[in-house]
Amino acid sequence: MQRQTNQLPAEIPSRSAAGGYSLVAVLLTLVGISFLAVAGFMLAMGDVRVARNEVASVRAFYAADSGLNTVLGTARGYPADTTVLSSPTDTTTVTATRLAEMTGGRRLYLLRSNARYHAADGSIGDRTVSVVLLADPDSTSLPPEVKHASWRETM
Repeated sequence: MQRQTNQLPAEIPSRSAAGGYSLVAVLLTLVGISFLAVAGFMLAMGDVRVARNEVASVRAFYAADSGLNTVLGTARGYPADTTVLSSPTDTTTVTATRLAEMTGGRRLYLLRSNARYHAADGSIGDRTVSVVLLADPDSTSLPPEVKHASWRETM
């Protein structure tokens, strides 16, 4: 009689101990790639928000500059203390601060134009433009003389 053994024949491969770990490694790799894809999309969306805010900021700058030019173009004599200009998308406030009284009734003013732009996508831009102005009460036909102009960004 032949003795029976519990060994598998040589042509049938046996299971190795690492066979179950390959599935776990593949799943972890897929999860890692998914996280990288989500991170890429989040970075792209952040760039879109930055671009929208930059556009809103530039529009606010032009609204502030336009408000200042409107006040300078319509000013005869001394400028008004505060002028508010508004449209459906922006509000511009131009304030005049008297800096000094000169001879002959001439006055030195600081004009500040602050504009806030609200875009339809929710982004907001805020800019301020300033000029130093020498106003003459007798200048009824000419706009006032601008001595210095600057602009600054506030966010």
